[in-house]
Amino acid sequence: MQNFSSDKTSKSYNLATYIKPHWAPGLQIGASFYQDRLYPQGVGIRRVEQTISSAYVVYNNGVWEFLGEGVLLRNGLTGTPLSYNSPLSYGQISRKFGTFRPYFRYQYVNAAGGDPVNQFTARYAGPSIGLRKDVTDYAAVKLQYNLLQQRLVPTANGLLVQMAFTF
Repeated sequence: MQNFSSDKTSKSYNLATYIKPHWAPGLQIGASFYQDRLYPQGVGIRRVEQTISSAYVVYNNGVWEFLGEGVLLRNGLTGTPLSYNSPLSYGQISRKFGTFRPYFRYQYVNAAGGDPVNQFTARYAGPSIGLRKDVTDYAAVKLQYNLLQQRLVPTANGLLVQMAFTF
């Protein structure tokens, strides 16, 4: 949050909630709602009302892990009936073997064409397989292969190497 200067007169907000039922250890279900006003430069519009709604489910029993999330990103142009809705989702399953966690993920993105805020506007989906290695309690290394299927574009392959830290 900027406290000293801003290009707008209002602040964004985010509401989020989750539950962890004690009758289902390892399960967490949550949802969030984010709203903001954006003022994009050079696109000839005054203001974009942005909302991001999401819901997720996580199950982790220490060995098996399942993650699933769905998001709806909406950018509406103020003063017009135009709005751009972009659904996004993914699901992932993994199993832990010591400090290694192989996983399979499938992701789907359908970013609305003509959206004045998002630079990437297309549909893509595809599976990923990967291996995560926990180096310490606070650091992990990940190797992931992606197969990306896009509308009107040849299928692409990719390899991702990532190191992540937490605290």
